[in-house]
Amino acid sequence: NGAAASADSGVDVQSTSVSLCWTRDHKTKKGSDQSHYMWGKASKPPLFGASSAGGKPLKCSTDVLDVKLVDGRKATAHIFVYPGNPGLPEYYRVFAQSLAEEAQARVTVVGHAGHTRSDDMHPVYPLCEQVCHKFAALDELAVDADVPIAVVGHSIGAHMALACLSPSASHNNGWRRRLRSVVCATPFLQTNKRSTLQRTLDALVRFWPLHLLAALLGDLLRLLPL
Repeated sequence: NGAAASADSGVDVQSTSVSLCWTRDHKTKKGSDQSHYMWGKASKPPLFGASSAGGKPLKCSTDVLDVKLVDGRKATAHIFVYPGNPGLPEYYRVFAQSLAEEAQARVTVVGHAGHTRSDDMHPVYPLCEQVCHKFAALDELAVDADVPIAVVGHSIGAHMALACLSPSASHNNGWRRRLRSVVCATPFLQTNKRSTLQRTLDALVRFWPLHLLAALLGDLLRLLPL
């Protein structure tokens, strides 16, 4: 955990980890579509196969970067940022500070489930669970009842941001009533089947031995004296 405050910039930056809990409302079955949270359709398997949770409640530690205004200034909005891959909030530190200053808002960057600096082992969360994880972040962190909410999604984070507008998010009335806008920055919403590169990458990430190889390489890199 870390913190930094700057009198010149007028913001306080907190880098921390929070525990988020959620229960999936939709069962992910073979043949279901990873975008059913937005469109209610079913056409292909989710990116990493069926849910590892089996419908049970999930809990994980999540990296969060929180930027607040100082000097007694009241935030005009609470902006949540959902990052692209690799889903690490620290990559968005400069952006979050600039956004907070320009918009006079509180900015919270929420890392992806399982994408953490912690050495703890995490399961692979499919995209549908990442969506529920972002709902849980809003439930837990959007605590200022009188402050409007905006969500910014970058790359694959835009998919998760758009899900906040879907009917499956309607039960989260605490923050849904305060949601004023969703912004998609260079969004990645679906695989372009006309692109040879995207078709190739899509096939590779569905090949499960590569998941094990990537995990092994990651563990080996941690052993290097960097």
